[in-house]
Amino acid sequence: MGHSAGGFDVTVAADLALPNEIRHIIYLAAGLPWEGHTVLDVTGGAAVRDEAGNVRITRLMENSNSISRFVRLNAQGRMVWTSKEGARECFYHDCDDETVEWAFSMLTPASTDGVHEKIHLRNFWLANLPRSYILCEQDRAMPQWLSAQVCDRLGVVPLRIDSSHSPFLSKPAELAALMLEAVDTRPVGPLRPTVHPPFV
Repeated sequence: MGHSAGGFDVTVAADLALPNEIRHIIYLAAGLPWEGHTVLDVTGGAAVRDEAGNVRITRLMENSNSISRFVRLNAQGRMVWTSKEGARECFYHDCDDETVEWAFSMLTPASTDGVHEKIHLRNFWLANLPRSYILCEQDRAMPQWLSAQVCDRLGVVPLRIDSSHSPFLSKPAELAALMLEAVDTRPVGPLRPTVHPPFV
């Protein structure tokens, strides 16, 4: 299963694995790579390359995304959260205070290595692996239109949960039941490697 930005990771991992090693991929409020594009392309971010060839990220994501108000790059170029209340708003608004406190304490600086590199998935688009998508209906981090776009590109009908971006914290039993349901679903359409036109 890939959650949030983990959708990129699980897709790349599936591309590297032999098809018979993957039983089912679940995307939970997750992103999906565009063939031949960078993660920054998908998120609406931007980067510049200096004369020495070093890449500097100038924007992590498209500015209307609520997350962009509460994250920054530290001196090591890693993404850090600047506000517990911002994290609550984006990820945990349906969790109790104790859970928010714990979850925020677990957030560590996130690597941005590779987000400016183009992703090519030689096997994934052709493998037609079993897959599903769980959409969080109160999600403030993954816009509904973007979830709909990912579902369309995955060729799946989304399974829905009435939760924030983090149902494993706010509604773990409901999410577990939905995951069991998910592995018995099948795609209704083909995979699409990109959107037309891509947002770049």
